[in-house]
Amino acid sequence: MAKTDIIVKNKRDVSQKDIFNQIRAIPNVVTCTPVLDEYLDNRKKAAELYTENLKEIQQIILPMEHIGRVWQDYILRADNRDALAEFLTAADIKVRGHDLIPNHFYDLYGGKVSLPKTEEYAEQFLRLPFSAEITGAEIIYVTEKIKEFYEKNPV
Repeated sequence: MAKTDIIVKNKRDVSQKDIFNQIRAIPNVVTCTPVLDEYLDNRKKAAELYTENLKEIQQIILPMEHIGRVWQDYILRADNRDALAEFLTAADIKVRGHDLIPNHFYDLYGGKVSLPKTEEYAEQFLRLPFSAEITGAEIIYVTEKIKEFYEKNPV
């Protein structure tokens, strides 16, 4: 356990030393803020580049953008998703989503719940390569391959 981690069983378990260690950790968080801002900005720019290059493709539905959105992933809904995933994989583009299982199918829910829209969307979701480090050239390559696929396979 890190020096600044606190496990509190009850209020009496927190010593002054533990509180002091937490206070000492605050400057570390503050100094990370510019790095975090840059990281999030890079992700936002990557999402904007994907959107700009994919917005004309009628066979896909792009993720919604809204004020304050933090881009963790770039997940779209695609017609003929499985074939698109195979095509992109053959082009050495790693995608995910075609292996998603809706939560209500897990044993925890007993398999008795019917959520038709969730099931429909789960069959369409495709997660494209995405990170703060992805380059514009990599995004362009992915988007050009998606365009190529739908030119060859109009639905």
